[in-house]
Amino acid sequence: MSFAYTPYTLPFIASSIITIVLCFFIYPFRNEVATKVFGGLLIAIFLWSAGFVLEIMGVELSTKILFANIQFLGITAIPITFLALARNITGRGQKLRFVLYILAVFYVVTNILIWTNDLHHWFRQSPRLDTASETFTILVNDYGFWFYYVQVPIYYSAYMITLFTIIQGWRFSSVPFRRQAGILFFSFALPFLVDIFYVIGISPIPNFNFTSAAFGISGALIAFALYQYRLFDIVPMANDLIVRNFSEGVIVLNLQNRVIEINPSACEIIHTDPANAIGMPVTNVLWFAREINFDPGIDQRTFTLRHNETDGIEHYYDVTLQNIKNSRRNMVGTLITILDVSERQLSIMKTRILATTDSLTGVFNRRHFFELLELEVSKASQLSQAMAVIMLDIDDFKHFNDQYGHAVGDKILTRVTQTCQTHLRNFDLLGRYGGDEFIALLPQANSELAKNVATRLCQLISSLEIIVNANTISLTVSIGVAGYSGEGHATADKLLQLADAAMYQAKESGKNRVSVIDFNND
Repeated sequence: MSFAYTPYTLPFIASSIITIVLCFFIYPFRNEVATKVFGGLLIAIFLWSAGFVLEIMGVELSTKILFANIQFLGITAIPITFLALARNITGRGQKLRFVLYILAVFYVVTNILIWTNDLHHWFRQSPRLDTASETFTILVNDYGFWFYYVQVPIYYSAYMITLFTIIQGWRFSSVPFRRQAGILFFSFALPFLVDIFYVIGISPIPNFNFTSAAFGISGALIAFALYQYRLFDIVPMANDLIVRNFSEGVIVLNLQNRVIEINPSACEIIHTDPANAIGMPVTNVLWFAREINFDPGIDQRTFTLRHNETDGIEHYYDVTLQNIKNSRRNMVGTLITILDVSERQLSIMKTRILATTDSLTGVFNRRHFFELLELEVSKASQLSQAMAVIMLDIDDFKHFNDQYGHAVGDKILTRVTQTCQTHLRNFDLLGRYGGDEFIALLPQANSELAKNVATRLCQLISSLEIIVNANTISLTVSIGVAGYSGEGHATADKLLQLADAAMYQAKESGKNRVSVIDFNND
């Protein structure tokens, strides 16, 4: 067995090197089914191109036949692996499973016939050497009936099925997948055409097959798709058709937290498009990425996020993160779903407001104010902080209702509420205690400060003028103040009782005035 170098081997040496480099390139994706299939394709291409290098350099006929047989281990595997790759990426798998089984059987039978050709000559009849140039000779295979009438029809049929599968995937996929499918199509069509020309006898060098070199270019194209469009990260094209029609926003991340799929709903929510999102780190795409936990140790986690949109409207979103695992239960990515729950959240907020506020005045209702009062009294007692409770009653309110009607009564209540809200501090609490009575909580306020606030309210309300049928109505209020210095164990009930008693003192003293009673622990 002897060899002689010729420059004609350089394209095929380059193809072999490309396939080896690509094997290292796809190693990080090794857990994916598509990557394993692509790895099988690379091995098949390598057997063909490297075997062809040794065939060209071989001197004896037996040496060339040996390495030609090794090449066919790869040649006959390429249609199978390419079809399996197209099947996996497009998601059109079930109908092609049976075809792959048939091809696998023919792979085994064909290679048995190749290696036992001397016994029957079904594959080659009378192989010989032909001088291609002064530097090397070419093996003329002189193929038999199995090659022309069995192998070629079957494997070219597989080629056509593969091309049709890729075209179908292209038709029913979104822009990123169409680019991916286009690259996959050309990477397969190029060597397919070169091989057809070889079989029908059209070649720059007679009997010299350049197909394995063309497959090296195909491998490089697929590698480009892998890098540029995350070929083996993105969900299959058939799944993409489903994902695109989800009303929820759907985003798929790879293990490096890069966006590898995004549907139109998600694009609308985060104001982007697939071209600007796919392949980018999630922190560059999602405004909420730094607010959520991407810990892969948690299989599923849900968040409700609030966001002020560019239109100035506040939106709420339920965001769910779920680990994506392959058949071996290995994590291969993260699925993010985004659901706009603004209407639901608004409904919840409205329900909460109705449950805690007075429908007429908009201030806290009696029940909720008492809950807040209990918390504040407990806090003030623990921290020894002063606080005060103000009870306010509109003088002779029944007279206004009876004389002018309930609509005027409601207007009076609203004006009194507005006056109190305007002149209380931002952190003071105001509630409607019932009927024409209002109650206010002044945290960190001693009796003197609370009395000054109450006196000011009393003056402001008495200066109000409410016009009813060309008549001007004047109001007065009686206000009671319960002061708590922070010493002793006060309760919400006790302070309310004191404020109520102080208010009645103010009424009994002539109305339109303020009365103060301090809490005494005795």
